[in-house]
Amino acid sequence: MLFSNTAVSSLTKSSLLVIAIAATTSVVGGATTINRKLSKNSPPSPPMTKCPSATLYFRMGYTNEIGGDINLVNPANPPRADGQDGVCNTNGLCIGDTITLVKVVYSDMSLTNKVGTLASVSKIAMIEEDNSYGKMVTGSILYDNGTEINFGGYFHEGEYGLVGRGPDLAVTGGTGDCALNMGMVDFIVPGNSIVPPDSIYGLIEFHDITDMNMMMGRVRSLL
Repeated sequence: MLFSNTAVSSLTKSSLLVIAIAATTSVVGGATTINRKLSKNSPPSPPMTKCPSATLYFRMGYTNEIGGDINLVNPANPPRADGQDGVCNTNGLCIGDTITLVKVVYSDMSLTNKVGTLASVSKIAMIEEDNSYGKMVTGSILYDNGTEINFGGYFHEGEYGLVGRGPDLAVTGGTGDCALNMGMVDFIVPGNSIVPPDSIYGLIEFHDITDMNMMMGRVRSLL
């Protein structure tokens, strides 16, 4: 299953305007940008990132068919001639196993307006004594307009139980409208305070997204 803040640069007094820009945070797809004005001469906030959407929806469950939602585990430990076993939990997941996930993503909770596809590859990296696991995740969302946004990091299955939030992963950049976008992404499944337990959908929420390309362009124009 599925799986901030901008640094302020110290500049000379003549470049104090840059500080106000560095305090600007924008959220993907329509959240309000916030500026902490340090001077009456502060420039207007940079325009919002053009990344397609702040919230996406996916259908719970899998078909494991081409063109549908896929969740496949590729074992890292096939039977060995020496009889040595892998390091596994009682659910059959072993360190080194690779999990391939594909999800069609939508812009609406009724799952009617398809806007792209999520694809990720995870490798089981840790097995705890209580049988819980941790994995390293690398993934992308490819929007139907050709824009791509990438994410990754370490995820422990216990993060699914966080009330009101899901597992946080880092947004590491992208292409097209999402080029040089950085921030965080949550994957939220039914049963917490945001998604009702009987829902057929889960949420993908981007937050604290900063368009570094836009920010650096504004900084360069002030130097």
